[in-house]
Amino acid sequence: MTQNDRESMMQAINEAGQKAEAKAASRKEKEIALQAKVAARKAELESSGSFFLVYNLAKINDTFFLDPIIGFFLPGIGDLISAIFAIPFIYLSLFQIRSIPLTLAIIYNFMKDILVGLFPILGDLLDVFIRSYSKNLRLIRGYIDHDEAVIREVNRKAFFTALMIVIVCVLIYFLISYAIAMVKWMWNLIFG
Repeated sequence: MTQNDRESMMQAINEAGQKAEAKAASRKEKEIALQAKVAARKAELESSGSFFLVYNLAKINDTFFLDPIIGFFLPGIGDLISAIFAIPFIYLSLFQIRSIPLTLAIIYNFMKDILVGLFPILGDLLDVFIRSYSKNLRLIRGYIDHDEAVIREVNRKAFFTALMIVIVCVLIYFLISYAIAMVKWMWNLIFG
């Protein structure tokens, strides 16, 4: 190998090293820019009125057990109130975070809560342990914090969640239909 060949090879190695350093710096800059974007989005979402409402609903309903208490003292109506309390969670996930899989997961968690709450007394006791508001807040926080594990879990289960929402809706329909039929039967038995 001649001196010129060695110099050419050294120059090529140096150029390759400089390109690799530039690429690494570019990657680092992109990573920093992404982190800044995530932090700005997180600050924007956490300062929104929707997040404030969702955070406080989760705190009141699961920490202070408002959901099971309402369900115990107002059977049936408590489940309707629980469904109304789900609206801010759905709004935040669908219109502010803009994630359909997250919205499906939130709807599914609330549907399970409503299904369990349809069973008098037992459902209210189970409501203490289910804590759908806290689960949904954890999922929302995972998306806001850009937690890859939460996002991956929700995205992976999206189809299953959509299927389960349909099944739970059918179960709720049949339970309500059965309850109405029982009330009619008792009414006819007593007054009929």
